[in-house]
This record gives sequence, structure tokens and C-alpha cells, in this order.
Amino acid sequence: MVVHMASRSSDDVKLDMSSAESIMNLDTQFSQKSVDHVVICAGSSTFGALEKFDKNTWHQNIAGKLLAVTQLVLAMTNDSEFLKDKGSITITTGQAAQTINRLWPGIATNNAGLNAFVLNAGLGLPRGLRLNAVSPCLITETALKSGLPTEGSVSASVAAEVYLELIFGDQTGQVKVAGEQVAFKRKEEGLAKTSDL
Repeated sequence: MVVHMASRSSDDVKLDMSSAESIMNLDTQFSQKSVDHVVICAGSSTFGALEKFDKNTWHQNIAGKLLAVTQLVLAMTNDSEFLKDKGSITITTGQAAQTINRLWPGIATNNAGLNAFVLNAGLGLPRGLRLNAVSPCLITETALKSGLPTEGSVSASVAAEVYLELIFGDQTGQVKVAGEQVAFKRKEEGLAKTSDL
């Protein structure tokens, strides 16, 4: 099995999810129908109470995750040719979708939107493609690196098992959880992007 890493700064596969041109360029980086599985663990949401947002920061929040990920999936299922027939796409959402926290309206909107997208868009995709999502709670290693509480977190290895089940299974239109999120506290100090934590 060969695993490729795609990002704006990757030396392996160049991808900027916010750019339609970059997404379509994936067809020049991979041969036609050469990729079995794609896992999307990308995008950024914004921490902060609703009153801290304005229309621009709210749009940036939605564009950074919900819009970017769904546009990438749309291109892979409808336009790009590198994914094999019956291939799978597994996206990463998060349990902020159903965990109540005053500072999470931006994160919750993105995650809940992606969950709904998978449950609906994952049905009847062309070429037998499959679309699923893993909804992990906070990953322990991320919590430690970011100085966040580890209570209610899940290890990366446990979360990986949920991804593998979806990647190598035959399900589509499924959202599987990994761990159980708790609403941890963070100082209320304005907006903060998840990519900055």
C-alpha cells in the first residue's frame, strides 16, 4: 500500500482545498483511476462565541472547513478521474456537532454540516464511490500538543481503527464516532482558528 500526503506545503502531492484549480490539478498528479481511498483530515474552524463573529469572520469559518471539504468531495465524485471505481472518500468531522459549548458555534456548524452532507451525499454516488465520515472527539496527542485537557479525548491509534473500518468496508453514507467528546473550557478571549491551536 502506498500512502500519499496532500497539502499546500507537501513535497508529495500539492493541494490547496480552497482553490478549484488546485483540486483539478490532482488529475495531473495521479494517473486515471489509480487511487483507492482518500481520507480528508483538513480544514479549519473558528473558536469563539457568536457575538465575536462578524459576517466576514463567519464566512471565513464556513469557507475554511464546510465549503472547502464539500467542494473537494464534489470535484472528486463528479469531475476528477484519479479515484478508482468503487473507491472511497472518508472525511473528518468532529463531535462538536452535538456537544454543547458556547464557544463552539463555528466549529459545531462546520461539523454538523459535514455530517449531514455525508449522510445524504453518500447515497447513490456515481461509479460505486463511497463517502463516509469519522467524527472523533479531541485526539489525545493533539490535546497534549495544544495544551488542552485530555479528559474525554481518544488516542490517535484508536481513532485510526474507525477510519480503517470505513476505508476497507463497504459502507457509504455513514458517520462513525471515535471516542466521546466533553465540552472542555477555554478562556473566552475572542476568536481562534483550530489550525492555530
